[in-house]
Amino acid sequence: QKLNLSMTRFGIHGCLELSRGLGQNEVIEEINLEYCGFGGNSDILAQALMNNRSVTEINLDSNEIQAYHFKLWAKLIAIHPRLERMIVNNNAAKKEGARYLAQSLPHSSSLLSLQIENNYLGPEGTKAIADALKQNSTLRGLKIDRNSIKMKGAESLA
Repeated sequence: QKLNLSMTRFGIHGCLELSRGLGQNEVIEEINLEYCGFGGNSDILAQALMNNRSVTEINLDSNEIQAYHFKLWAKLIAIHPRLERMIVNNNAAKKEGARYLAQSLPHSSSLLSLQIENNYLGPEGTKAIADALKQNSTLRGLKIDRNSIKMKGAESLA
């Protein structure tokens, strides 16, 4: 089953209600929440999804998610038994958020695809992810373009 709420602007109350429902849901496998403007409220969603065992795909494209909020999303990647695809394009992970994601990758046994395009990772964030990939045997797809990775970042991916 799929839930598509893209371009739906949630305030804090809507985010809380959505989180309650998603945390208890055992049917929805794909969640599309692109352009919802969660920003700082994305932690509420990540925490709720820690208890969800049905989700296989989460799309958080363009939600103004800042670097420090990637800590909980990274934890979700590390512990979720069925999460196969995570899309966090067009947010603001920066090198700090990339480090959180990198810490989760060696522990993920289900993630097959990570899209983190246009997140200001720079060469340092890219290197953190590249180093983590050496300890991950499940990830098959990584979209990391438009991150100002420069030659140093590109070399770390080679």
